[in-house]
Amino acid sequence: MASNPIRKVIVKNLPNEWTSDHLENFLEVVTSLMMKANCIQTFCDVRHAALLTLEEPVSEDSVHEANQDLVHLPFNEQTLALEAVTESTCSIVVHFTDLNLSDDLVFYYFANPRRSGCGDAEVERCEMHPELSLAVVHFTLPEAVDGVLAKEAHNIKKDSEVVKVEPWYGQFHRPLLEELLKKTCSPAKPPVPPKPSVPPPQQKETIPKTFASHSTPPQEKPPLLPKPDLSERPSPFKAPGEYSSEKPAQEDPEVKSLREELEKLRLDRRKVESEEALKAQEELERLKRENEKLKTMVTLRLIVPSYQLRLLRKFAGCCEGCQVTLLEQEEVALFSGPTEECEQAMTQLMKQVQGLADDSLTVPDATLMLLETTKGRQYLKDMMQKHPNCSAKVQNSCVVCAALKEEDLRAFKEEFESAILTKTCTVSFKVSLLPQFQNLKIKLEQDYLVLMTLPSGNSNDLHLDGLASDVELAAIEVEQFSEKNRPEKTMFEIDGAMQANACRKWFSKELDEVKQIIRQNGDIHHETTEDGYILEFECRLDVAEDVMDKLSYIKDNIVSINVDLNKEFPLYSERALVVNGLHRMGVKKFCSHLKDALLQQDVDSLGDFTLPAKYSLPRLSLGGRKSGKEEAPRGSHRESKSHHRSSGGRGRRHTGQRYSSRPSSGQQPSVPCTYTFGNTSITLKTGDITAEPVQAAVNVVGRDLKLTGTALGSAFLKKNPTLAQLLQANSLAAPQQDKGCHLLKTPLARSGLPMSMLYHAVLNKMPQNAVKKAVKQLVHQCLMLAMQQGYTSIAFPPLGVGRRFGYGRYTVANAMVAVFQEFLQTYPNGMQNITIVVYDSSVVGRFAEVFKQTFGGGPQAVSAPAAAAVQLDYGPDLFSEDYFPQDAFPGENLALDDVLQDELPISMPTPPVTSDEENNDRASSDNNDSDVQLEEEEDDEVPDLSEDPKGRFEALICTANAEDCQEVIDVLLKELKTIFLWHETLRDQDVDTFRKLGTFVIQDISQKALTTNVHLSLSQKGLRLCGQKDSVHELLSMIRDKMFNHVQQQSKKESQRSDKLELPRYWKLCQKEKSGTVSYEKALDRWRKQVPGLIPVSAEETKAVLKLVESTWEANKAGAGKDARNLAHTSLQVTKVERLENPELWRDYCHKRANLLSKLQSRHATKAQCTPVENLPNSRGPLQTTANIARKSPLSRDIHPEVNEHYLFHGTKTATLLKIYEQGLDFRVASAKTMLGRGVYAAESSTKADQYTDPKQARTSGHQLTMILVRMLLGEPFIHTDPNPSAFTRPPCMKCSQKECACTSARLFDSVIDDSNRIFREFVVYEQNGCYPEYFITYIRK
Repeated sequence: MASNPIRKVIVKNLPNEWTSDHLENFLEVVTSLMMKANCIQTFCDVRHAALLTLEEPVSEDSVHEANQDLVHLPFNEQTLALEAVTESTCSIVVHFTDLNLSDDLVFYYFANPRRSGCGDAEVERCEMHPELSLAVVHFTLPEAVDGVLAKEAHNIKKDSEVVKVEPWYGQFHRPLLEELLKKTCSPAKPPVPPKPSVPPPQQKETIPKTFASHSTPPQEKPPLLPKPDLSERPSPFKAPGEYSSEKPAQEDPEVKSLREELEKLRLDRRKVESEEALKAQEELERLKRENEKLKTMVTLRLIVPSYQLRLLRKFAGCCEGCQVTLLEQEEVALFSGPTEECEQAMTQLMKQVQGLADDSLTVPDATLMLLETTKGRQYLKDMMQKHPNCSAKVQNSCVVCAALKEEDLRAFKEEFESAILTKTCTVSFKVSLLPQFQNLKIKLEQDYLVLMTLPSGNSNDLHLDGLASDVELAAIEVEQFSEKNRPEKTMFEIDGAMQANACRKWFSKELDEVKQIIRQNGDIHHETTEDGYILEFECRLDVAEDVMDKLSYIKDNIVSINVDLNKEFPLYSERALVVNGLHRMGVKKFCSHLKDALLQQDVDSLGDFTLPAKYSLPRLSLGGRKSGKEEAPRGSHRESKSHHRSSGGRGRRHTGQRYSSRPSSGQQPSVPCTYTFGNTSITLKTGDITAEPVQAAVNVVGRDLKLTGTALGSAFLKKNPTLAQLLQANSLAAPQQDKGCHLLKTPLARSGLPMSMLYHAVLNKMPQNAVKKAVKQLVHQCLMLAMQQGYTSIAFPPLGVGRRFGYGRYTVANAMVAVFQEFLQTYPNGMQNITIVVYDSSVVGRFAEVFKQTFGGGPQAVSAPAAAAVQLDYGPDLFSEDYFPQDAFPGENLALDDVLQDELPISMPTPPVTSDEENNDRASSDNNDSDVQLEEEEDDEVPDLSEDPKGRFEALICTANAEDCQEVIDVLLKELKTIFLWHETLRDQDVDTFRKLGTFVIQDISQKALTTNVHLSLSQKGLRLCGQKDSVHELLSMIRDKMFNHVQQQSKKESQRSDKLELPRYWKLCQKEKSGTVSYEKALDRWRKQVPGLIPVSAEETKAVLKLVESTWEANKAGAGKDARNLAHTSLQVTKVERLENPELWRDYCHKRANLLSKLQSRHATKAQCTPVENLPNSRGPLQTTANIARKSPLSRDIHPEVNEHYLFHGTKTATLLKIYEQGLDFRVASAKTMLGRGVYAAESSTKADQYTDPKQARTSGHQLTMILVRMLLGEPFIHTDPNPSAFTRPPCMKCSQKECACTSARLFDSVIDDSNRIFREFVVYEQNGCYPEYFITYIRK
């Protein structure tokens, strides 16, 4: 069983010198008990014991454990001890200073609850100890202590001091009280003489803090009172009765007053208690009497209908022997009283009920519902008041009534039946159209005693049931209301599907509100949003006008912007890119992107486009070839011979005319055109092959046999939806075919198509060199099958020239016409009519040119040769999967978007027909190093198609704010240009490399451009690629890959020519060599014979160098910087330009350049060149020297921009020129204090190079100085931006950019560029063969 919590602890055996701080600190350190602050209680002057109040209650075991910890701690031969206070207190200690205070006065004061606050408790006894100035008062209840202590002050005696009151704990106070009483009664001890000792030094006596409220120096206290005679002293412990019986001779007035007041309180209390006891006794006796009475009483129940009880109300007052209660609501009669009397009263009531006249009235359901309403019940009530001898009630499906007499009942029935009326009102429109009828119903039912029933379904009848007079009045109001609220039919319309979509999207909330208004006042008949927004509704005229105002507001706030994009993109190339791009991307996708872009401008919009057919992009112009000797003349013998051979001897010499995807009217015959070949007519026309009146036709499908996979198959399927099932069935019934190209046939009996047989050419993607043979075999099979089945007319489409298969148009046209010739030569009467139906004008142009070349200048009769057995040989089996594996073709990369695949996209002076010899020439030309001459295109040459014959090109944009129109147009044009006219430019240096790729490599690139909708154009700025960003980057990546492959081939060639030294062709040393290469020994011998080794340059070169010096001279920086000390000139005058032709230095330089070219393969797996300087992070931009060298300048010869080879200026003193002639620029002789370490320094500005041509301390003016224009190989440069540079011994690591590192398998940069925001940018290489001093420029300062 758990003990009570301990809140107070007694500490015993305390040393006298201890203070409260000693005790508190000691107990906290030695034990785990925590005391409340300032809660240490002592008793009188006793210091060896104290009463402590704990911070938190603890168990008795915890106090016991703490006591055990103190057992072995001696203090002045005493041991501290702890004792738990377990008892509660019912007593108090009263400290007083008035010695005249008697025990009676104390007793009566604390016994009075009004003065002491003791409550209902009584004083048990009072102990007086005047010698100790205290008294102990004992109460009967512990709550009295709390009440006494709660009172602020206690004045026992008037005009006396306030006494001090504290709780009494017997465990603590009783032993101490006895100890004090013993000390008071014992005689005083004589003083003990002090021991002799050395007197201590005079110190100020300190008085320790004790548990008492104040302390005095220890001294012998005089007795407080003389010793009383204990034998004669009365006992302090008195019973309460003793104080009332023993009265002194002269009683203190205050004691008397207190005693009388206490007796009065006790008398009042006894009087109240006696009165309450008397009342309780009387109530008990009353309850006993009632109980006895109830034992002889009964209560009987009789069920009687309420309408009958209402007539028998007088019966309750006639019964005297018992109490009768009629409860009409519960339909019960209660009889209370003696049993016999109650039974007699019940019998009498039953007889009266049986004597009533009773009947029921059958009425309509609506009338019953009406009578059950509040007004109906009131009507029945009024009727019963009018007929007091009658009563009625609605029960189940009728009205039951009763009366005292038959005559009364008959009169009540007649009046009731005549007062009820049912009437039907008909309106001329559907009541459901007007929800206000519901409000009218509520109003009429509130005003009149009627029930209005609204019609359901298609009925227009209203039913009114109720009191006849009220029904007539309600019918009049219904007619007036229907006439006033007759609905009118109205229609609202917004033209255009996009405007309708905008209406639903932007004004959906307003539309919902309008439709809610209509439904509340009428009905919505029709709502459609297909080609526009149409809303047909019917409602009241005033509501319809309000609704139309709201709808007109919505319509007025939908602003439509029609942008004519033909005028915005007048250039053919730009319009073609935008139109084709929209076709490829999809109008919905672009409109979604445009919407997001406008939302960023806080403009909500919807858009759509009217697109024309796809355009054919303008192609890059290509001139002739430039050989090593001289430019080959156009129309050479080889070209003429090849053309003559391919055209059967009827060819003519081509003199460099252009071929384009838009054939001229002079070359193309009119379409349709018919050629007669023997007994057969061959017709070329445009139109719909599905409507061609022939016996057999040819369709094109893929290997998946899905007609929807091709445009032609979709056209046939649209005419005959069952064609797909027929094709699948014929495919299963046909012999097992391989996975290559083959034919399937489908009979067309009663199919809705004009032909009887349809041949399906199952095609597959294949290399272009195999297309011709495959098409020949397919066309030949179609002709043979048609002839065997007895058909005399057949129609062909251009096989495979569409988007899916991408066969070349020229190739297909040549193949088909060739098969027609061979077939008709073998079978002159095999066919009467062969028709080629073409759907695209550009394809018609290809076929028309082939027809013209094959059959002559115009439609005519061509005599067929005599019939002969001709064996058609198409080579190997082209239609097997083994010959064309599926994974050999990169998917859609070979497909064309209505663009000629094997047609030359670059104008070339070669005929469009490809022969075997020409294929060999093409293969050899891919490895030809001669430059291709690209002709620059001018915008003036591009046709301005402001009125495009292809169709309208418009954008329709809808917005909700007219102020946003211009912003919408600006964003539209910006997004079109950003997405479809993204452009990248291949700089001049890269164009030079591009020229070296070869004709047919450029042809493949141009063909890829047409496929991906990218326009290539050549201008003075370089090769410009324009189109969609991804396509431009893809094509640019392809170009760089081709250039990279070319660089690899060049590096291989240079490595193979290690025994030969290839000098620049403009050098004097190789002017006698036709090939431009000379043996190293021979070149070195020629060099040594030249004195001093410098060669005067031509006037063209001098002009180019002079222009470069002037364009890079910066007069405002001529004297800037510490290296320009003592310089005051503002310009230079070049007097002479010479060239250094040192074969030894050139060989080392070429080896370094070849090494950089070979590193490109390992350093850049997909890049064809090093990173251009302008593209490096933190770079200022392109080099000034390179930027100021024109593309056709002599200084652009033999420059390799792919390895960052540039011309730069180097300044040196005249004394070092002879060493430079022979040894070149040696980085080892550079000063160790240079900014970026020992290296060869160069600058892009001639101003910077001029600062180093003479000593800083001895500047010269008017004397000739020399600066050098050097070739420098920067390779992959490192951009140095630290304003406090550190000296390099070599370029830093490309991985960590540190000059000293522990990186493994890491390459180094090839050069260092100081671009740290200094006045001039400097370029440094750390190898001697990294630069070649080519031009020596002699000048004077001015």
